Amino acid sequence: MLKTPVYFKTPRFLWLSLYVCLTFLSLFQARWAMASTYGFDETCYIEYFHRFLGEPFPACYSKSLFWGVALAWWPIGLVLKAFSRLVGIPFTQLTIPMIGLVSFIQWALSLFVIDRTLMDLAKKQGRKEFHSSLWTFFILLSIPVTHYTFRWNFYAHATELLLVSLTFYFLVNQKYKLSLFFALWTFMTRLNDIPLIVIVLCAIGERFEQVVLSRRQKIAIWSFAGICSAPIIIKFWRICFVTGYNGYYLADIIKSLNLTGLKLGVLSPYHGLLWHDSFWFFSIFYFMTQLKHLSKTQLAILGWQWVLFVIHVSQFIFWGFSENRLFIGSYIGVFISLFMYWPKMSRLTQKLWLGCIGISAFWRTWYFIAATAPGLRAWSETTGQKEVTFLSAVIQMIWSPRKTLEITAGLSPMGFSLFSLGRKLPVFSKYHEFTKYSLEGYSLWLLTLFTFAGLFFFVLISWCLWKQRKLNAKNSVLNYFELQKESEQ
Repeated sequence: MLKTPVYFKTPRFLWLSLYVCLTFLSLFQARWAMASTYGFDETCYIEYFHRFLGEPFPACYSKSLFWGVALAWWPIGLVLKAFSRLVGIPFTQLTIPMIGLVSFIQWALSLFVIDRTLMDLAKKQGRKEFHSSLWTFFILLSIPVTHYTFRWNFYAHATELLLVSLTFYFLVNQKYKLSLFFALWTFMTRLNDIPLIVIVLCAIGERFEQVVLSRRQKIAIWSFAGICSAPIIIKFWRICFVTGYNGYYLADIIKSLNLTGLKLGVLSPYHGLLWHDSFWFFSIFYFMTQLKHLSKTQLAILGWQWVLFVIHVSQFIFWGFSENRLFIGSYIGVFISLFMYWPKMSRLTQKLWLGCIGISAFWRTWYFIAATAPGLRAWSETTGQKEVTFLSAVIQMIWSPRKTLEITAGLSPMGFSLFSLGRKLPVFSKYHEFTKYSLEGYSLWLLTLFTFAGLFFFVLISWCLWKQRKLNAKNSVLNYFELQKESEQ
């Protein structure tokens, strides 16, 4: 019997690693990703992180944000705290740039976890053919987490992405205790991911329906699940009806729903679903037409989408805008549900969904490069157009790809580390306004180290893949001649 090759030794893993290196070297923007602005939610997460390690830090403005992301940063914090005392560098000065890099590493780990989950799911379905590693990469690029792993890395979303990925990985492999553990941790990271707990419980219920259990065993299992979930349910109930979330209660959301909010939630140029999350939006309607054929787990995922859709609409009503980072966790659920249903789809439907994934990945990446607020600031600083409007800058970036790519290259790890090291040289004089954003000291050397590591692994992996391809070609030729000899005999 042939042994299944270890995942980490397969060409598939090497290709995904190559994509990670290429993404880091081209899209990771250390100018923001390794230097916190200490604004909005990130201050609260950094405060929790310092508090867990007994380090002083100013209190954040909100008590509605959770501490799950700080717990994920905690192990690296222990190492940095010891290193800080050893070398005499202030703890915060060490941790801020490292957290920015850790968020990208969490994004990379999520890529491998999602790929392994989809592979395991395909094997359970008995599928011999499986999509290439490039499609897994496109799946991750389709998720609206790009801004929070390449640029604004001090939010909770990189951790959220990894935790949800691990939840579904263990769920697909029927390791329910670990799946429930990561689902609970995910909720303590992002409030809007509480339906993930329901999804895990539905999957457990489906599994128990296939196994003959005594009444006592069923009571014991559901009691254990209830005890684990009780603190979360109580916390969620208090947020909905007692303390609120940043001043809003569940009743406020329900009362505020109207057609204007629905229209904005779907059609608004700023994170309207039709323009920015059409894949996620259309999947709701697709699965609504397949209700009779969906499992309880898939129905729970669909319910998660509807809950987030209502929240998305209500945010347009309350604040006048919403952001698609609300959907990050549910995107993974949608992909899992989609691939669970894959064998039941027609060939044409499968191709349409793959096309949607490819288009979504391209649009998400291009929007990150060319049309975000920091991207516009970079455009203004390098062209002198201080009063350029958002739409005008987007059009100019699309029609001037050379300038857009020049800016992107300047913000990439290689370009930005070179600029930070040699910003006083004449060649960088036209980027004089970047000097206030350049990295210095520990942050600069850390970025330079990771940049050269990325280049080294990129070359090494490319060489390994080239050798593997050459070996496969040689084996194919040998097999061909052996078959020819057998046929002649």
